[in-house]
Amino acid sequence: MKYPHPKVWLVVMLIFSGLFFLNLQLKEEIRSYFNGVRFNYLFNKQAKGKGDVKVVLLCSSLGKQAISDPSTLNNRMQEIDSNSFEFVKLPIAAATLEDFTGNQLLLDRLKTYNPDYLLIQESFLLVDRIKDVNSFSLRNTISFQNIKEMTLRSPDVMERGIKNKNTLNVYSDSLTRSSHFLTRRSNIRSFSSLEAFSNLNSELLVFEIPLPSFLETVMDSIRQSDQYREVYTTTKKLSNFRYIKYPYSHPFSHYYDESHMNDIGEQIFTTWFLKKISEIHKES
Repeated sequence: MKYPHPKVWLVVMLIFSGLFFLNLQLKEEIRSYFNGVRFNYLFNKQAKGKGDVKVVLLCSSLGKQAISDPSTLNNRMQEIDSNSFEFVKLPIAAATLEDFTGNQLLLDRLKTYNPDYLLIQESFLLVDRIKDVNSFSLRNTISFQNIKEMTLRSPDVMERGIKNKNTLNVYSDSLTRSSHFLTRRSNIRSFSSLEAFSNLNSELLVFEIPLPSFLETVMDSIRQSDQYREVYTTTKKLSNFRYIKYPYSHPFSHYYDESHMNDIGEQIFTTWFLKKISEIHKES
């Protein structure tokens, strides 16, 4: 039996390699296109240009669940601050920093809208993404903060019983495994850039979305690591942003899974969030 010449195998491998990377590129372009459509839709829906102070939030599903919808934010802020605020919230599930900085439609809308404050979720800036418990994947990834999505493929990490309509049963052994997983597999970014936002006259604010207190303790230990501090310092030098640390802890009764807040957590976090934005604006 004759086997194909090695050159034939080489050509076949090159063809399949090219198709593989072409597929990755197409997936990125398709994702970017649909993100742009979503950004445009949300801007058209939320940005009315009626507020004296304009605030744009870039966040994942964590921020979507932790912070109330923009119309609620606008109304509640009237009870806190004499200035009229307009909030635009742009959540993208399982997003990376590049989903925002690399989307030209978003950058054009931001330049036209010219918000006073541009808020960026902490994990976008400082943490690379991992898709699967067992392996890293190429850019098709999510934040280690988003524990539910990370552990979805590993049922032994999270017990599934429903405690009530707002909260899942979460047992101590599953929490231990989750915390060990965070510590072993957190992949802090080697470099981050906010240069794409440099032409905006906006103050950049990096804000934390808290996890339940047990897991937030693990997060705090990661934030104290040398690697985390190094990328934070480097990014801070390149892009002058203000870091907003969340000072409180939340029990699991404020979450409907291991990372996403329920309506109880949302009310508490949103109240703090609005007061903090008002406080920052009064300082400026």
